[in-house]
Amino acid sequence: MTEPIKASPSSIEAKMNQIRALMARLQQDEGSLDDSLGLYNEATNLITQCQQMLDEAADRINNPSSSQP
Repeated sequence: MTEPIKASPSSIEAKMNQIRALMARLQQDEGSLDDSLGLYNEATNLITQCQQMLDEAADRINNPSSSQP
């Protein structure tokens, strides 16, 4: 089984780089179906995290007074 890529970095850039790496591994078409599904699940989780980060950033831009203490 292939080693999973860690999803710990907090920046969106780091998450995007992880997604690219996962997609490259999927495109190599090596490993079992279970390995591919694991990589796919990692990528979709990272995509969801990125979307949440983008939504939060858009919210702060659109409602600047609500993000101030």
